[in-house]
Amino acid sequence: MEARADVYVDAYNMMGHTAMAIGDRDLSLGLETLKRLEKRAKFPFLSANVVDAETKNPVFSESLIVEVDGRKVGLFGLLSNAYRTKANQESKFGFNVLSPPHVTGKVVAEVKEKGAEIIVLLGHLTLEECAELAEEFPEIDAILGSQSQKMKRYPDTVGNTYITDPYMKGKYLGILTLFIHPEEADYVFGDPGRKAALESQVKELEVRIDSRKRALASAKAGEGIGKVRDTSWLEKNLADTEKELTKAKEDLEKAGAESSSYKSFITFDYPPMGKKLEDDGRILKRVENLKKKYPGLAKASK
Repeated sequence: MEARADVYVDAYNMMGHTAMAIGDRDLSLGLETLKRLEKRAKFPFLSANVVDAETKNPVFSESLIVEVDGRKVGLFGLLSNAYRTKANQESKFGFNVLSPPHVTGKVVAEVKEKGAEIIVLLGHLTLEECAELAEEFPEIDAILGSQSQKMKRYPDTVGNTYITDPYMKGKYLGILTLFIHPEEADYVFGDPGRKAALESQVKELEVRIDSRKRALASAKAGEGIGKVRDTSWLEKNLADTEKELTKAKEDLEKAGAESSSYKSFITFDYPPMGKKLEDDGRILKRVENLKKKYPGLAKASK
């Protein structure tokens, strides 16, 4: 809905947004609407792999250089391969989606040439894609955002690249802060909070696995509210969570052996938006006006 998109853009303007990576739901509005919204925005829309279907030129800006505390930061956006097949088959959309690895090398080289000391990918990607890109392009310091909806309490690491996933629909705010010591030219980040966070994650995953096992047993026995005939989703979810637990335990073991002597380090915070942050009155007023104009939205938000 365009009216809701207008409210989003206005809210981001008030928040002082630096940039936004284009995702598949954004593209469902159509290029014409997105171009109008981009003009309304006080920040650029980024996507290095969404190109015009005819000219093959990028539809939006590929990257952006910003200065933060005297350091040049290169930002770029990517859309997942998961949307690529559909977009490329439907010429009526007016755009194609290129494979993320196909364009990443070029964009990383360009932002480095422009003086970027830190490179951040705004990724509308799966965690698997994030990990593959981090491994292939170690120059990327951080990958923010993904489509996994895994509620990761702490970033994944691939080499010295940090991958965050602050869940979906703006329910949580992922805050990754990089502290770079002025004496370190080739900095490697220490991570003082990682061990405690991983210990918490392991406990949470163990509880989730126990819950999934009980739900699966009940479903197979035909117990509970409503009979579940197809248990394949529960089985896959359980298997995926068990893999996640194995990796978390491996990461915990590594974290325990890590040196604490690094001069540069990171911190990560993950506050729920509704509990720790007060509503901005200007944004809240726009939301309430939108609900009055479209009553269906008010019902859907309850």
